[in-house]
Amino acid sequence: TDPHWANYRHLAAEAGLRACWSTPILSQDKVLGTFAVYFPEPAEPVPEYLLWMPRAPHLACLALESDRAVRQLRESEERFRTLVDHAKDGMFLFDEDAVVLDVNRSACESLQYSPEELIGCRVPLFEPFFKQSELSPEVRGRIESGQEFQFETRHRRRDGTVFPVEVRARPFQSHGKKRILTLVSDISERKQSQA
Repeated sequence: TDPHWANYRHLAAEAGLRACWSTPILSQDKVLGTFAVYFPEPAEPVPEYLLWMPRAPHLACLALESDRAVRQLRESEERFRTLVDHAKDGMFLFDEDAVVLDVNRSACESLQYSPEELIGCRVPLFEPFFKQSELSPEVRGRIESGQEFQFETRHRRRDGTVFPVEVRARPFQSHGKKRILTLVSDISERKQSQA
């Protein structure tokens, strides 16, 4: 008999519905939807329904908000990964022991390894000339103080070919752990033009 149902009464009848109680699902004064209970015969709310009907929209709001937050986080991660993977330079994320934690597509393509092969490996796989013990005191100091540093070295591809690279590195803390983000540029053309 509710006037809001006037235009939809025939749809409810076709579905065999004769009674409905509903309440809005609100989040910060914004309507996310409605929580409704339908019955096949005319009825009024019974005491049990009156007890849980105020709680149900709150629980539905929590579920909807949680789902939206998860979707937004996934979308944000996808956008970030797309940006990282389309960068021209190779990107490597290392822990403090020079173990690879993450890489982008350019890093994989330049070295001819898959992400699965690089993640978890140590630097000597693709930089056989690297010895952590031989880092200069200046570089060690920059790592400890979180300062950016830059150097040139050589990387080795899976097929054994070696090529010159410029490495720009930035140490930082993440969840109380030391990390180093590096951008690696192939400088073969620059070296050839200087020769």
